[in-house]
Amino acid sequence: MLGTDSFEFGAEAPLLVMAIHSHSVIDGDTLRVQILAPKHWEDSLGPVRRSRNGEVWIRLLGLDAPETHFPSSPVYLRHQPPINGQYATECLNQALGITASLDDGEVQLFASPQNVNSSTNKVLGYLLAEHQGVDRYGRVLAFVWKTDESLCSQYHSSTAAPKPYQLESSINFSLLAEGAAYPDFHSNIGHKHIADLRNAVKLAQFNYRGIWRTDQTRDGILLSEAQHLAYDTLILPRLYRRIATFLDKKSLPFGEEKLLRAGLRDFLSSRDHSVQLSSHKNSIFLSELLSWNAPRLGVHADLEDLEWQ
Repeated sequence: MLGTDSFEFGAEAPLLVMAIHSHSVIDGDTLRVQILAPKHWEDSLGPVRRSRNGEVWIRLLGLDAPETHFPSSPVYLRHQPPINGQYATECLNQALGITASLDDGEVQLFASPQNVNSSTNKVLGYLLAEHQGVDRYGRVLAFVWKTDESLCSQYHSSTAAPKPYQLESSINFSLLAEGAAYPDFHSNIGHKHIADLRNAVKLAQFNYRGIWRTDQTRDGILLSEAQHLAYDTLILPRLYRRIATFLDKKSLPFGEEKLLRAGLRDFLSSRDHSVQLSSHKNSIFLSELLSWNAPRLGVHADLEDLEWQ
């Protein structure tokens, strides 16, 4: 999916009750679920993207899983290394209590879930979401907790529902703690939430879980071979999306490294995004954090310290 590069927040963060199914997981940070909340909660969402079955897409806040469905023309640029996308998807399925069979081949892993008939589309469980509006793709941005049917009914029947669980018990926190996804912190979600999620990231880093075993964002990536980005090189998804977009529109021979780097640098500057480091008060741009030490491109900042503006 495309990440949360830009989005809008609502004035409040209403709670939503949702039903999960065997086909709910889209990738490591996105779900498609059935909203069960009263209509006045649904109305607070705004222009939400819906499937033909009336389900909505939920984009988990605070994280960004390795790309699996990037809309690039060359097939090899539509995903990051498959093993990382698969791990993120499996972690999300496990957190939801869904048993999913994923082939090692890309066809099964990267295919979007198909509609299933009502006889097999059984409710597997319930979720509680504290949403913060929708992104430009119509996906609901939310922190999500797994809950049960009895507690679910309390939220479903009352406008004065109890507060959600602690963030440490959320699925968002769990995925970061497992190293299933990169941190993706927006200042809008609040300093307390960011601090808690940052602890989850540091836990995964300390234990070398998931992405932190092979991440090359800090060390830098070689720019001489485009297909390495899709199969061998794991980097921050935000940076990957920008590089893949650039390569999708260029016919430069990838071996001509100097030409590629020169054009890419200008392109990244044109797609810049404001960011603030937790240790600094002033905002800077992503391009200012990029290191261009030939032949590598990297980010000279701790990824968990970035807060997007």
